[in-house]
Amino acid sequence: MPKPADPAPVPGLAEILDLQRLRTGPMADRTAIVEGDRTWTYAALADDLADAAARIGSATAPGDTVALLATNDAPTLIALCGILAAGRVAVPLDPRDPPGRVDRALALTQPALHVCTGAPPADTAWVRLADLDPIGSDRAPERAPDDPALVIFTSGSTGLPKGIVRTVGMLDGASMPTLQPTARLAFTYPISFLGAITCALAAFHLGATLVFVDPTALGVGGLLDVLRHHRVTYFSAPPTLLDACADHVLSGGGAMPDVTHLGGGGEPLLPAVVERLRRAWPGVTITVYYGTQEAGSLTMSLLGPDTPVPDGPVSAGRPFRSGASYAVVDRSGEPVAPGETGEICGLGPMITTAHLGDPEGAAARRVTIDGQVGMRTGDLGVVDADGLLHVVGRTTQRIKVLGQGVDLLEVEAALSTLPGVTAVAVSAVPDPRLGHRLVAHVATDRALTTADVRHGLADRLPTAMHPRRVLTYDALPRTTRDKLDRRTLDALAADPTDPVRPVARHVVGLGPHRDRPIVLLTVPAATLLGPLLPLAVGADAAGAPDVDVAVVTVGGRTDRRRVRAAVAALSRAGTPPVAVVDATAIPDVAALRAEIAEAVRRSSPPAPADRP
Repeated sequence: MPKPADPAPVPGLAEILDLQRLRTGPMADRTAIVEGDRTWTYAALADDLADAAARIGSATAPGDTVALLATNDAPTLIALCGILAAGRVAVPLDPRDPPGRVDRALALTQPALHVCTGAPPADTAWVRLADLDPIGSDRAPERAPDDPALVIFTSGSTGLPKGIVRTVGMLDGASMPTLQPTARLAFTYPISFLGAITCALAAFHLGATLVFVDPTALGVGGLLDVLRHHRVTYFSAPPTLLDACADHVLSGGGAMPDVTHLGGGGEPLLPAVVERLRRAWPGVTITVYYGTQEAGSLTMSLLGPDTPVPDGPVSAGRPFRSGASYAVVDRSGEPVAPGETGEICGLGPMITTAHLGDPEGAAARRVTIDGQVGMRTGDLGVVDADGLLHVVGRTTQRIKVLGQGVDLLEVEAALSTLPGVTAVAVSAVPDPRLGHRLVAHVATDRALTTADVRHGLADRLPTAMHPRRVLTYDALPRTTRDKLDRRTLDALAADPTDPVRPVARHVVGLGPHRDRPIVLLTVPAATLLGPLLPLAVGADAAGAPDVDVAVVTVGGRTDRRRVRAAVAALSRAGTPPVAVVDATAIPDVAALRAEIAEAVRRSSPPAPADRP
């Protein structure tokens, strides 16, 4: 188990947001925030923090929870820091999230105040910060390291959002060790993300400058124009966005000589992307962070200008923070040897071990290793001979899209509420730019399109959790044990050439075996996918034909178009069917067996005749 970084003086939350330090310290006249044409010095930031804390204090008591409608702008970040400075518990909520998701977060946290910096939504409990009286104290009450300070919501294993509680002791200025006081840092992450908040605290600790930019609103070209105009030196963003920006620069979008440092995380950083980043920004240093919402940043990997480009994705590196480390363990929770794959567990006092709204899920993931309490991350990792951590996959149905954690169970739960849907599953297909691409498998009797599904999810899920492709079925394929055949569904999702309503391929016995013939059955309904088909051709069925079977369902009669598509799909997979059996009118198991056997016999070439 890697050791955490050596203890070093770490600025805590109270020190970072100390108004006297900001007003009169060496950074007082430095620029703290830039947003458009507006700037805040650190002294001006202290004044606005004091005002926000006083207004929050006038309407709440110490330790109260305050919900913040977290629009991505400087006044909202100042309001968030004002909540923390006032000694309250901040709950930043993304206003782009569907109302039901926001309502669940509010129900779990029971905030004493709902506050926003812009116009509040009509007919709601939200109030504008500026409308509160600034008569409260701007002095933060004494708080213990274990007192809650922040609740971040993320996708949950129960199919519903869960709250990650970060305590006072977990919020410090040590999350970005490569950041310098002279840095001008592009602030691109949503304020409702833990990474955005810890980034701001690190900058405020050092006296660096945050430059607010909204990549979604600006687009790649507009984003780079803003970064160039404000002479940004440190650009931290998901690797997908960094790569898109590099492509723009290399295609003639204009040089950016001020950028000296790139930071990223949440997605794999591939060798080809590293090379493009270096061509776009010669001499740049690249930092890759690995962490979770429960842990913050756990490890860091640093690529200097002369560091060789790795053969595979950039490693997650080593621990760099006091109080945060990791272990790679097997299923029983025992550490594995270097070079062996296991699940990564975040360890130490910086790790959140309780979830609001998902206590059972938190308990199932909690571990104790060598006396350190921590959480299973759901990520698979391996430590190489140099002691570097590599993230190699996932153990659960939780993946990342554009750096945002997505639990497939939550997506499936939302899909199941759509009209006409009788069964759902979601596959995550690896994607070099997105991290993963979601493909929805939907059993329905309606002609649903991808646009229909995305529209239906608009009020339920954030856009990153919307499927980018939808495959519709009469019934989802199942195994011989009558469980959802996710292996087949994942294979269909990975093949972009499958028909609109693809084959529900149901391989029975020990298949698929390339040396056994495949017979395509057309069946009228899902009944044959359950009890009847395994009895007819399953591995345990006495006298069953030695075949693999693929199934295509039809609406009571053979649908020629769908059957042709099924044959084509199997042929592309290298397993063309030797025969097509119309099972829509076959009365029983014995008849089905006989029909399959006869079809295989007819497809076999005749034995050569003996010559006299």
